[in-house]
Amino acid sequence: MQAGKLMGHAAVAFVSGMLNINAHAQSSVDLYGSIDEGITYVTNEGGGHAAVVGPVAVPDYFGLRGTEDLGGGYKAFFKLQSGFTSNNGANLVPADMFSWLSYVGLTTPLGSLSLGRQFDLTNEALTPNSNGVLQFSYYLFHPANLDDAALTSVNNSIKYTTPSMGGLTMSALYGMDDSSTQPGRVLAFDAIYEHGPFRASAVYSSWHDRAINLGAKLGYTSFLGQSLRDGAIFMAKSANIAGVSARYQGTGIFGVHGMYTHVSIDAPTGSGSMNTVEAGVDLHTTPFNTVTLGGFYSSLTGTRYQEAAIGDVYALSKRTVVYAQASYEHASGEGNAAMALLQPSDASGQAAFRVGLHHFF
Repeated sequence: MQAGKLMGHAAVAFVSGMLNINAHAQSSVDLYGSIDEGITYVTNEGGGHAAVVGPVAVPDYFGLRGTEDLGGGYKAFFKLQSGFTSNNGANLVPADMFSWLSYVGLTTPLGSLSLGRQFDLTNEALTPNSNGVLQFSYYLFHPANLDDAALTSVNNSIKYTTPSMGGLTMSALYGMDDSSTQPGRVLAFDAIYEHGPFRASAVYSSWHDRAINLGAKLGYTSFLGQSLRDGAIFMAKSANIAGVSARYQGTGIFGVHGMYTHVSIDAPTGSGSMNTVEAGVDLHTTPFNTVTLGGFYSSLTGTRYQEAAIGDVYALSKRTVVYAQASYEHASGEGNAAMALLQPSDASGQAAFRVGLHHFF
């Protein structure tokens, strides 16, 4: 009995001590997010013109992030982030509360380690240098997002990032096989150099047993010998992505950025590849106004896509912008035009005219 009492007192003392430590540790939790809304007039979605409402400049999301300073160069951190659509309030992924990110990690003097649902390293390396981000237009991301330059999450993942070495950081990510949510493994590596207004990156990401909805995204009825009719999903044995990107966004009148990606796809029924080159120029006409011009050329087995866009972005504050954009895509070969976010065209051309309002919080 006496031993039980001693054990009970020891447990209370331990918990009390831990609570005291937590009370004195420096920690923070933030609510953050993005909401975008506007109207797009599309010249061809499956054969007809349409007015579309919904996020385009930046996908809608909200989340919680937090850190705790543990002392001695150690910090604990977490992030929970969910995507939604502002025009109807629906989650991007039904039944998923945190459809984009849900991870926890530890920063040390030797680098950081995180575990959970995280972005593919292609997003970390390429997305910040893309037309889609720098020119506030998701329409400028590439066909079917095969190169993962737009947002792509990896389940059951472990990620390590080195400390910054003169502006250079390197990361490795491994996503484990899960038959219910991620049927194949993911392995990725990146290197990012950032110094002042200059940022450059390189990335390699390898996916095994990947499902790709090419029918809905590109309007294909078959690809590499697989039928995509009646909503069938294309199954790739492997999809390997390599990419490089760079941007220069100084205090002068011009900002420039570019990207190159290569995707190789292997399936039991055949193999193919996609190569994409994109470039953009940002003209800062005033401290508050920017004129954007960007586009890409992409060749996917049997089809070539060319897209160009011009826009104007006016900053009402550091967090709020209004914008107007015009985008046009032309396809030649086997497929038709199919801009990101929109239903594929039934012809070689597709145009979108957009006005919108975006706010970060």
